[in-house]
Amino acid sequence: MIKILLFFLLYLVMFTLLLNHPMSMVILILLVTININMIISSILNLSWNSYILIIIFLGGMLVLFIYIVSISSNEKFNKMNSLMLFPLIMTPSMIFIETPSMFCNNNNFINSISSMYMSSMMYFTLLIMIYLIITLLISVKISNNKLGPIRQK
Repeated sequence: MIKILLFFLLYLVMFTLLLNHPMSMVILILLVTININMIISSILNLSWNSYILIIIFLGGMLVLFIYIVSISSNEKFNKMNSLMLFPLIMTPSMIFIETPSMFCNNNNFINSISSMYMSSMMYFTLLIMIYLIITLLISVKISNNKLGPIRQK
């Protein structure tokens, strides 16, 4: 499975040379991040590192997405050749064929999820949730449309 993921990662990196629209580049960076997280998770057999990495990357992508949308005009996407999309469709099916048990429900997966929300971790989870809500409210308050760097004329 790691070989297929590495092949898909190589394809995505080579695909960046063909893109010229900033939104498609952001989507491609997100796909590369998800692919790297799957590789890390399969090599280490520990998903916490990949969860943390993807949360950090998604936060950064959200900031980049807002910045690019506010700056770029209404540019249109060029139509892609369907031959370029073929590896994007084939890779998930190749992964499923190689390891079909990855998508089945097993007891280990349920146990690992339930251990994440143990009663001893409840206060820590609540603290993180409150911190994220406060951070969201502060960032909304700071980014006033009339005073911020993304103001409209």
